[in-house]
Amino acid sequence: MYFKKICILFPLLSVFCLPAAMAQGKTEALEDSKNNEGMVSDDFWRLEDYLPPRNSLWLYGGLDEESGGYYGLSSELGLSPSLRFSFSATRQSYGIETDDMSWGFGGDFNEQFGWGIYQTWWGNRNTLEKKDLRLMLSYFNQGFSSRLSYETGEVELFFEQPNILRIDSIGRDHKATELSLGYSGERWYSEIKHKQHDYISRQPQPRRRLLLGLASSIGLQQARNLADRESSLLLGLQQQSMSYELLYSRVDSAFSSSRYTYVSLYLLKSIGPQLLLGGNIEVPLEDGLLTAGLSLGYMW
Repeated sequence: MYFKKICILFPLLSVFCLPAAMAQGKTEALEDSKNNEGMVSDDFWRLEDYLPPRNSLWLYGGLDEESGGYYGLSSELGLSPSLRFSFSATRQSYGIETDDMSWGFGGDFNEQFGWGIYQTWWGNRNTLEKKDLRLMLSYFNQGFSSRLSYETGEVELFFEQPNILRIDSIGRDHKATELSLGYSGERWYSEIKHKQHDYISRQPQPRRRLLLGLASSIGLQQARNLADRESSLLLGLQQQSMSYELLYSRVDSAFSSSRYTYVSLYLLKSIGPQLLLGGNIEVPLEDGLLTAGLSLGYMW
């Protein structure tokens, strides 16, 4: 379901936070070595030349209280100092089965401005499909960050055949705008985010009762959980080899009056120079199911 994607995206936030955290940990390790063993010229040059990892691969999965779950992978590769390629693929099974895929490129104009362009696909083929092109601009300055993204695409709900309307599907154009603001200090970091969706009909709609009778039940379950608004607040703490994140998130459905509110806790620990292990738990504050998951990351 769409609102469950929050528990999948949440572990992926660490992909963007970890390079800085690992760089900070490396700096602390070298400083401790100097304090304990005296000033060593080799340590100084290693510190000056150190660069955080530019490539990452994450495997993740989780389950809810009713044996539903998700699993997938995410990867980011540095093609050059100012160009990155990102890819992610997730399969979700919460009474219905959906796939979530994204790929694209991002980079930096300079030290303060960045960009990204991504193609996304979500849904169940021949039932309900959502395809979007996402454009993103970001800004960084002395610990403060902001990101503005715009999505444009379409949502298509397919009908069971045969039907009395003699049409295969009904489609809507989809547009969305997202704004996030963040701050990263020596130990603490935070981010607040809001996303607004707009679904525009491309053709005359049949009466609702007739539509409900024609569309497949799987497609309707997914359609009811497409979001109208999404909001979240993230608080994080980095302590040596451990990272702690608390996420409050709320999703309003575009096709019903339902609202989903969750609090999520994510823990991340370095278990080697390049390996990281994470665990997360998502607790519903209103209607919903408890979800827990694990993630394993490799960075180089």
